[in-house]
Amino acid sequence: MQDRRPRARCRADGCERPAHAQQFCTKHYQRWQKWGEREQAPLRTSGTWSLSDWDRAYLAGFIDGEGTIGMKREQRSHSKHGSGSYVPYVSAANTDPQVIEWLHMVFGGGLRKRATTVGGNAKPFIWVWAVGARASVAVCKELMPFLRMKRPQAQLLISACQDRWGMGSATRRAGPEYWVRLEAAWESLRTMNRRGVALDEREEADTARTG
Repeated sequence: MQDRRPRARCRADGCERPAHAQQFCTKHYQRWQKWGEREQAPLRTSGTWSLSDWDRAYLAGFIDGEGTIGMKREQRSHSKHGSGSYVPYVSAANTDPQVIEWLHMVFGGGLRKRATTVGGNAKPFIWVWAVGARASVAVCKELMPFLRMKRPQAQLLISACQDRWGMGSATRRAGPEYWVRLEAAWESLRTMNRRGVALDEREEADTARTG
């Protein structure tokens, strides 16, 4: 005879999924196993994040020190406006994977492990996280109140892309001023990011696409 008793719900705040183990649903249980406390690994749902101010401040500080907020220009020979396309991104890299994996778990995007050598000698792996397109704009908005060193880049990226995805396919028919604005933003972000040590634009954009 089939058991029709109602299943217990996940004990994570706001989660309505059936409990799987330790009174958590499958996703929250995996996070509990990895991080110990669910609050340290917020669950990403539909582009919104349940981050505390402490979490935002910590991640913003990490992006300030170890991250890059930029834009990559991709040349396309068939482009009518002649400038190709512009891909915004937010990335971070570190030899310690803990915070890099946390960024990936919270914001999605791509995650990559890269081998490095100096003078022919192998060095610790570098873990690279990157998120691109409209998700990168959302990350900038989420962390903006707590960014310090990278705040100008975040503000510029948000301003340059503010109506990009709202236009949909209309970007193909956008006037010259639209592409001039993106070109200027790309040039400015490149200049800002030259002041520090950043990963290659191509690698960051490629990592963002893997998510």
